Amino acid sequence: MEQKQYDDFFLALNSVAVVYKATLKPVDIPKNGVIQKAFAMHYQNNPVVPIFYPDRLINPEQSRTPGQIASALSRTVMPEIAELWQNPNLSFSGREQAVSHLRSTLIGYGNNRPFLQGIPYERTADLALYARLDFGNGVAAPMTEKALSFFRMTKEEALSEAKKNTYSQARLHNFHTLLKAIYRETGLDEKTAQMIIKKSPKDLYYFLNTKDGWEGAAPIADPAILKKLREFVGGDYYILPASVHKVWILTKAKWKIPPEKLKMDMVPESQQGILPQDILSNNLYEFDGRGLSIVGAQKIERDTGIAEHMAHRHSR
Repeated sequence: MEQKQYDDFFLALNSVAVVYKATLKPVDIPKNGVIQKAFAMHYQNNPVVPIFYPDRLINPEQSRTPGQIASALSRTVMPEIAELWQNPNLSFSGREQAVSHLRSTLIGYGNNRPFLQGIPYERTADLALYARLDFGNGVAAPMTEKALSFFRMTKEEALSEAKKNTYSQARLHNFHTLLKAIYRETGLDEKTAQMIIKKSPKDLYYFLNTKDGWEGAAPIADPAILKKLREFVGGDYYILPASVHKVWILTKAKWKIPPEKLKMDMVPESQQGILPQDILSNNLYEFDGRGLSIVGAQKIERDTGIAEHMAHRHSR
């Protein structure tokens, strides 16, 4: 994003912050070894700090100015955030209001340790799952230790509700659905597109995300969903970690090639067009009905504990 557009977003969002008596601050957020420029909106000493990522707010299919986008957020997202800011009894009696916004996000662990500081999480393979307060349109606030204390939640409670809310939105799409989306984006005429789709096997591969499309890789952290997927696709499968928003599912019965070659050829293919900060992992995963594992590595046990530097547990 060009600096002028970034500055325009700041001015537009800052005008919204002023209306809600909040303070908008530019922030540099470390994600996957790169710095992602964003804006954090603070309200007094409230620990709910929503993050606005300009790159996520832009919809290529809509030619809207930063001012128009900020105006829309003021009508849709901000009232939800303000309810959590301005209810003085929320930390004691209104936790349900916060719980309804909880969602889970799955990211790579190794490259995201700086980002995870102060955010309780659990580990799955070489990945980390944390809870966020989601307000839609790509705007969310990480569920930090301070936020847990404010809402009188334990890390386990927050993650449990976040996973429940996210996993209920999981969606599995077949190869034809992906082709249709590609052809819509490229402008291919419908007759040609339908002919190609008809000749393509529907089960060549699948992709998994969530209903709203944001942070849709999180469901692979759930053993129950992995087992249901195995039943649906008819056997063991590989997982290509395309991004934090979606993953590809390839059945071993259909893809009978050495996994090392599959990783070398298909993992980069699945990541084409993905921003560096949104890449989930460069590994290839597999599920055999017992557990998620990294191809070429020993099966990694799920670690549901807080990392060493976050050993403090919150009490009610």
